[in-house]
Amino acid sequence: TAPPGAVSVPDRCFRPLSWAYAGISPTETTEEPNIDEVSSEDFTALAAQLGIPVPAVRRQASRLLAHITDALDDMAASPEALESTPYIIEDLFEDMTPRLGVLHTFAEE
Repeated sequence: TAPPGAVSVPDRCFRPLSWAYAGISPTETTEEPNIDEVSSEDFTALAAQLGIPVPAVRRQASRLLAHITDALDDMAASPEALESTPYIIEDLFEDMTPRLGVLHTFAEE
């Protein structure tokens, strides 16, 4: 179930949102994604294309940003985690940092 206050997003929206985050258009799925070229404007355009209110997407982005670091730390500290999990998460966070900056810019617009 969704956490209290979460906005329900139809399943049809998940793949296109991930495409936007990967830097590809939902109509250009044959292109190799370039996540380093994603901008906050891409999220705005995708929300409009999907008919999702931009403020709702911004709220979800803010919620993600508020919890992602703690969620990754919890995964690393989990009793079920493999010995390598903390190192993988450290690398993941390093790779995510510039992208989280783009998401932060979008969330704050």
